[in-house]
Order: sequence, then C-alpha cells, then structure tokens
Amino acid sequence: MGQLPRRELLRLMGLAGGGIAIGSVAAACGSGGGSGGRDIVLGVYGGPQEPVYRTHVADRLEAEDDANVTLALGTGGERVSKVYAERNQPSLDVAMLAIWDAVKGVEDGVLEEPDPSVPNVDQIHDFAVNGGYVASAFNLGLRYNPAKIDRPTSFEDLWNPEYAGHVAVPDPGKNANGIAFIAMLAQMYANDDLDNVDPVWDRLTALRDGLVLQYSSENDTNSLWDAQDIWIAVSSSSFAWQFKFEGSADVDFVTPTEGGALMGNVACIPVGANNPELARKAVGYMLDEPFQKEFAETHYFVPSREGVTVDAETQELLPDPSELVVLDYSTLARVRPDWSDRWTREMAG
Repeated sequence: MGQLPRRELLRLMGLAGGGIAIGSVAAACGSGGGSGGRDIVLGVYGGPQEPVYRTHVADRLEAEDDANVTLALGTGGERVSKVYAERNQPSLDVAMLAIWDAVKGVEDGVLEEPDPSVPNVDQIHDFAVNGGYVASAFNLGLRYNPAKIDRPTSFEDLWNPEYAGHVAVPDPGKNANGIAFIAMLAQMYANDDLDNVDPVWDRLTALRDGLVLQYSSENDTNSLWDAQDIWIAVSSSSFAWQFKFEGSADVDFVTPTEGGALMGNVACIPVGANNPELARKAVGYMLDEPFQKEFAETHYFVPSREGVTVDAETQELLPDPSELVVLDYSTLARVRPDWSDRWTREMAG
C-alpha cells in the first residue's frame, strides 16, 4: 500500500470525503462466504469504511470463528434508535456509535459496560474505553486554506474580522462536530461548565454574521471550499486530510492550542446480544493492528491501539494522543437536545 501515491490509493479505493453525517442512509447486506456455523450482525458505517470492516472483521470472523456475518450498514443515529427500540432483544450484536451515545447507552442499560476480557482491550489507549471501545478516533480542529490565510492557532481565530464571510461551522443539531465544538468553546469561555454556556452563545451570535455556511455534513463544504468561498472551517482531522488528498490542494489542518476534542466511532455490544461471544471477538478484531493500521492510512483515524506502526506520511499528519481532549460525554448526551434547539433559535437569523 505504501508504494502507491496516496491520492492514487484513495482513488482506487473509491474514498469519498465524509465525516459523520447524521441522516445518511445505507442498506444492510450479508458479507457472504460464512460456513453457516453461527450468525452475527454488525451495525457499521458503509461507504468507504465498509471494506475495512469487511476485510478485517467480517472475513476474519468467518475464516477463524466459523461465523456467518451480516454487515448492517447505516448511520450512528439509526443504530442508536434501533438499540433503544429493541431494548433487551437487539438485532445487532455490535453497534458502532458516537462516543456520547455509547456512554449514555451504558447509563441507560441498553449497552453492555466495557469488558476487560475483550481481546486486545489491554493494548488500547486509556481514551479508547468510553461507553464501549473506540475503534477509530479523530480530533476536532481547524481546516484552513493556506492560500488565503495564515496558519491559525486557536478556535478564537474564527472571529478574525478579516475572515468574515468565509467561515464555516457545524450545526450541532445535524452534525456531531457541532456538539464537540460548543464543548471546546465552553472550556474557553464558560469555565468548562456545560450546564451554563451562556457566554458561549454570546460568542457564537457574534460570529453568526461572519458565517458563510452552517453545515449539516462536512461534504456540504466541498463546493464552497473549491470556489475559495470558505477560508476556515471547524473540521474533523479525518475529513480534512481525506479532502486534501482527493485533490483539493488548498487545504491544511491544525489542532488548536486548546487541543482537539476526541471524537470517534465506538464499538458497542447491546445488552441481550444474540451472540455476545462472537461480538467480543468482532470488537477484538477492530482493536487489532491490521484494522487500526488500515483505518489510519486510508481515513487518517488516530489508532486507539498503542504501538500501531503506520507509514511516515500518515504519521506526520496524525495528532499525538496527548493532544486529544477527552470531553464529558455523559453530560454532552444530556445537553445536546437543548443546544440543538438553541442553535436553531439563535443562529438561524
């Protein structure tokens, strides 16, 4: 894999840029090839992520564990709804969820608590046990156009008057980046009090007229970026680097001095899963080095497993785990509806 230029590698794999987009739809499909021994259903992301789950999880389960695997493709939001609707009788054996949904699911008794007996769990970073097991991590920072602006250093740079009309931020009611963004602003302006973020809203409303886009999906930024209408955007590191290496030359990414909010896709086992033994095996394969390495080198996810060796080009782009800011995901799950409603009221004007 390291012998191909990165852009060509991404083209051959069919990678389209895509952060976490709430509301996208994918179909369920069987992976085929199983020996019919035991059934397991994995609720995972589709699109360019599906081949990684298929190769390093589904195929291994079938070859090594005599499993018959179905990949149920969809969004994290769809899986959250499914897990709660099917409480104690889940159709999914493993569900990939956002961190705050994973933490809340454990608190609500619909997801199993992390289990130290899961294979490879002793090899992962401390940040990677959050509600479930962080199989792929990324951080929130700033994507910027180096042809238009100097390298930013802080989220505060979004308020630079010279950038007015060229700033893009996520809508927290439609994109998970928005929740993490407000949480980081709460650390800066509200003494990290997630229940009293009035100072944050004062800052956000001051930014409102300088926004060119409040995005639902990071893909929404593509055309405006290529037209050089967006100069700086709150962005996930994974999306920023994929976007750059798919052909958008005027792209760079920086982790602000405040740090980058830890986000990621968490492997969760619903309470009452039909095949908990195989579910733990599946999670273990996600935490194993081949899965971690491929996601890092093709999607620029931060390995949650310690000691994963990636190519030099990828290593240069990935943040150090010490730069990741672990948020209060339990509180974020609780305040998210209020923040979403308030954004609609105060930022839509």
